Amino acid sequence: MQDMLRDLVDSMMHQTAKKKNWQLYKYYEEWGAPLGMEGNTEPLPYSIRPPRIFVTSYIFIVNEDSLQAWKNWISTVQEPEANAQSSNYSQANQNLQQNNQYQAYIDSATYYSNLSIQYLSQHTSEYASAATSGNAAQLNKMQAQVNAYSRKSNDFINKANTVKNQTYSIAETQYNSKAEEWHQKKMQFRNASILRVKIDFNEVVDQPSASKTIKTIKQLPVSGSSFAILYHNNKTDEHEVFNLNQFYRAPDLAFILFGKWHVNPNDRSDYVTAFSDNSNNYNTKSEKKIMCDKIQSIAVHIEGNPDNMNQFIQSINWQQLNSLITTQ
Repeated sequence: MQDMLRDLVDSMMHQTAKKKNWQLYKYYEEWGAPLGMEGNTEPLPYSIRPPRIFVTSYIFIVNEDSLQAWKNWISTVQEPEANAQSSNYSQANQNLQQNNQYQAYIDSATYYSNLSIQYLSQHTSEYASAATSGNAAQLNKMQAQVNAYSRKSNDFINKANTVKNQTYSIAETQYNSKAEEWHQKKMQFRNASILRVKIDFNEVVDQPSASKTIKTIKQLPVSGSSFAILYHNNKTDEHEVFNLNQFYRAPDLAFILFGKWHVNPNDRSDYVTAFSDNSNNYNTKSEKKIMCDKIQSIAVHIEGNPDNMNQFIQSINWQQLNSLITTQ
């Protein structure tokens, strides 16, 4: 099954890339195996295998000039600015080490910490005797002394941290400002140069994005789809993991479903296939009415500039994909 899907979808992506004069890179592929499930380590009999999952992902370079401008910006702007920010932190650290007040606080904290350790060492036998005899008054007296040293030490640590935070505050403010500026530039370059596409076959559940801040913009006219929505996310994150369906790196995202899905998400913001209503359809114990190598659901993520997403949507033969869906 996955060989047929790979050939078909690869061909569709190559045709689109050629038609639009875009560069195409296959980014990621994954498929489920009929073993190692629910404690099983042997291949399952064909008749009870759950729907076989196949996932494939692509990246289109939609504008080579924008991509090159992005690379140039990294080397000529971001990297020098990042080095400057690193120098600011190094200077702040040097200033801190030369700050007499900070060092005095650290020395005082160390002094009282050492007193606590010394006290406990000198009174080990006394503490053991009080504990054995149940002398609560003596135990409380000794604990009070240890607590007094700890309060003194913690007080000086807090004072040292206040000086440290004040010393680093300017460097941190400058870095945070630059980090937000870099983030905005990366979003602009990414939207102008890259389109990302991911297609999931036979997933039981799927979601547009792991972000909690995405907003529905409009429905999309995608032939044969049961659900097609354009989303926008104002709070993007550069630390997304691509293969986890997080989809919160770019501000704009299209999410398209084919097959029978519940069109209202569950309380985890997941969209759920209708075939999953009956666990016999996807467990590893029941005889299947629809065999594992038949397609029952398709979910498509498209991430990038809305105009480029629209061009991609218009160039794909969605009816051809939809025709893969088996209902019996």
